[in-house]
Amino acid sequence: MDFGLYTLKMPFRKLISWLVPLCQNISPNWISIWLLPWGLVIAANYYYAPQFPVLYLLGVFLILIRFVIATLDGMVAIEYKKSSAEGELLNRITPEIADVMMLLALLAAHRGDFPIWCELAIFTAWLSSFFGLIGLAAGRAIQSVGPVGQTDRLAALVVFSLLEYGRRQLGSDFNMMHLFFEWLVVGGLITIVLRCQRNFRS
Repeated sequence: MDFGLYTLKMPFRKLISWLVPLCQNISPNWISIWLLPWGLVIAANYYYAPQFPVLYLLGVFLILIRFVIATLDGMVAIEYKKSSAEGELLNRITPEIADVMMLLALLAAHRGDFPIWCELAIFTAWLSSFFGLIGLAAGRAIQSVGPVGQTDRLAALVVFSLLEYGRRQLGSDFNMMHLFFEWLVVGGLITIVLRCQRNFRS
């Protein structure tokens, strides 16, 4: 079964297409590179969020902007014929580094609360990316299916950030970030199996 939010990339591109003309004179490589400082801001935000719960709401906004940056570089490259091998590499490398920073910040902020789930979430996130790209070694397509791909992971963090902020306002003891890590592990395992199957099938 093929599922995941990655399939919604085309509607999202249409939604932000008005930004493309504004970036006509900007190198898409620089747009990709901007994911690194933005990823650092997101990581810092979630590291301090347990101490300052309003940062969970700010995190939602920061992630939405990251979605825009991560999509805009490719759109500008295609629209103004600025595609390059360097751009392809940056398009793959920068979001992965941004994810590593974000996941490490989440790990550092919550490891004392539920350690085993934090480590397993990091592990499954890495394997998901690995099995998504390993097909390239055999000349096959990149696999983006699964419920916890990169896009889905960020979307889930948006949802659980809102839930965590809400439960803190209500004074509930049920930690939504714990549930987020559990989803990363369970959904990550499903994603790994799906991508592995798709790679061998292709």
